Amino acid sequence: MTNIEDKLSAIHTSYENKLQLKIHEIQSLWDNLMMNWNTEELTKCHSLVHTLHGSAGTFGFNEVSTQARKLEIILKEILDQDAASLKQIEMIQQLLVDLSRH
Repeated sequence: MTNIEDKLSAIHTSYENKLQLKIHEIQSLWDNLMMNWNTEELTKCHSLVHTLHGSAGTFGFNEVSTQARKLEIILKEILDQDAASLKQIEMIQQLLVDLSRH
């Protein structure tokens, strides 16, 4: 490996090591939202998911990126509607379960 390849590999490994923490942070935020609905926290959750969507794809975690994108779309719908339906909540919970498997 070249020096650049070594650095890229190290960056990839570092991201991979932090991935579960990022997913856990989103899950915790969502759990808190289920106990105490708050638009500011929902906006923060959407932002974290948006960032995960982009960064996961950049680092080659395509399945995580795809699941995060689906989650991002639903969160955006909820933000736009200023309310969440039971179906949306169930979809978010399933997507979070799917993300936690990575």
